[in-house]
Amino acid sequence: MREIPFNIRAKLGSAPEVLSYIDRLQATIDSLQKEVEWKDKVIDLMQRLEQEARKTAKDATIMNETAIMALHNATEKIKSLCADLQDMRNREGDGGWVPVEREVPASDEDVLFVLTGGDRPIKSGIRVENGRWWTGGEWYEANEVSHWRRLPEKPGGGECKDADL
Repeated sequence: MREIPFNIRAKLGSAPEVLSYIDRLQATIDSLQKEVEWKDKVIDLMQRLEQEARKTAKDATIMNETAIMALHNATEKIKSLCADLQDMRNREGDGGWVPVEREVPASDEDVLFVLTGGDRPIKSGIRVENGRWWTGGEWYEANEVSHWRRLPEKPGGGECKDADL
């Protein structure tokens, strides 16, 4: 057993006072241990909450990035559809005729085209790679054509070809 130092013995006095002092010390120690345990539990809880908050923030960031990408894709699709709609309106407003300044058909696509000049006859033919237009018997230079349109469907459906005209 350890011996109590003289200066403590002098302060404590008799045995009952020592026992009372030891009891108070033990009560203080118990109280401090409970406080330490409580603080450890609070620290543990705070660390778990911080981890959950970080995970939630990460999930929210991923969801936000996904939402932004979906919104971007939807915006691009809407722009494309609006452009298509405007193109259709432009064509319908002119009976489907497209000015060659705005657009030309794909090469070798059967189309109707309008010649520039006085009576502006309508011809059936194709535009070829070099920009010239061919009717199957006549050539026309690019500057001789003002408008074009795709061939209409045959009555009863199906694609109309140059040979059908």
